[in-house]
Amino acid sequence: MPRFKLEGMSQDPLPPPPKVRTGQTLTKLTKEEYLKRWRQRFYDPAFLSKNADLDAIAEIAWDAYADERKSPRTRKAGPGFVDPEYELSVEWLEARQAIVDAQKSQESSDSASRVLLICASPRTDQTCPSEMSKTFRLAKTACEVIDGVPRFEVDFSGTQCNGGLIRTRDLPVQSMRLHGDAALSLAVQLLSEPLPWSVAGLDE
Repeated sequence: MPRFKLEGMSQDPLPPPPKVRTGQTLTKLTKEEYLKRWRQRFYDPAFLSKNADLDAIAEIAWDAYADERKSPRTRKAGPGFVDPEYELSVEWLEARQAIVDAQKSQESSDSASRVLLICASPRTDQTCPSEMSKTFRLAKTACEVIDGVPRFEVDFSGTQCNGGLIRTRDLPVQSMRLHGDAALSLAVQLLSEPLPWSVAGLDE
């Protein structure tokens, strides 16, 4: 950009051009910070007698992190893949096979109908001593009813609630959100149906 000198006016230098930033901030931790966070898991004084062992394991953990070994165990992909010789994660291959098997079972006309029943109440007899969640008892009763119907199978999952996120246990379902209205609808539907037996404690 041309500059013109005008009589009687000061000529200040142009400011330096702005620095253009590209990419994003690095997220990789230093070894010092990584080990500091890793050792936080062993804050309990009960681990003090195992400090030497923990230091040795910490070095292995740091090496895996620094080397970015996200798939430490692999094997050849095998038939059905474009490159059967390509090394794939063993965990990924096992998860894929479980999905394939589940799909075959779901598509088979000979397989039973399956119902996934989730207790979405965050309340337990540990958070509220001596008081079990009524939703949990209703859900377990529903399991028994469904399981007694011919050609029906039921998968039940208790839940842990953390910040509204419902995490299932013992099921190939990683996470899901379930609003209170859904749990209430289940309770209303169950209570509106005559149960085949009297269930103590569900009269509330």
